[in-house]
Amino acid sequence: MKTDITRSTMSRQVFILFIIFAYSECIEKCQNQDKLIERLDRLESEVHELKQENKLLRYEITTLKSDSHNGDNRTAVRSKDKKRLIGDDTVAFYAVLTSTFDKNIGPHHVFIYDHIESNFGGGYNSNTGIFTAPKFGVFAFLWTIAAEGTTGSGDYGEVETELIVNAKKRGYAFADTEVSWDDDQTTGFVIVQLNQGDVVYVRSTGTPQGNLQVNYNGSWTFSGWQIA
Repeated sequence: MKTDITRSTMSRQVFILFIIFAYSECIEKCQNQDKLIERLDRLESEVHELKQENKLLRYEITTLKSDSHNGDNRTAVRSKDKKRLIGDDTVAFYAVLTSTFDKNIGPHHVFIYDHIESNFGGGYNSNTGIFTAPKFGVFAFLWTIAAEGTTGSGDYGEVETELIVNAKKRGYAFADTEVSWDDDQTTGFVIVQLNQGDVVYVRSTGTPQGNLQVNYNGSWTFSGWQIA
């Protein structure tokens, strides 16, 4: 009888231990489940934030592409505007004489305006002083000369020049000082029709007298441009 009671007591104790163990396992699983749910919530929140950042980045990329496209368009427009202002077929030049030359030069001396300020179309040669028409058209030419009078000489500053087109005289400019210490500057202007390959230059008509005023201030200049 005692043995039966002992067995019954042990059975109840084992059952109680089993219940306690099962309950402990259940609590641990529930806690783990809560942690898992909490972790999932955090991941869901992070995924949402990443989606928002991704959306913002896509918007910024789209905006940058749009700005870049608009910038390319503006650059193309500016380039076209420049081409309209200065076309590929523009012909024009402007040169200044800066090198001192001998005042005792003789007739038909070609004046070489050696410093080029602009030379659209490449028609002017600063080594020879000659402009060669790159194409047919109507051109305007302007040149300036200067002479200087000094004491100690009966010859005051005097120089005669002419614009030559294919060995023909087409214009004339004359600077003459009649008083000591006097300076004189003259400008010549001509409009001519040229064929491709025609040459234009400025030369002396006779032998100059006195001093020919040459400096870097544009006292001697030669320019030309196509007008039609």
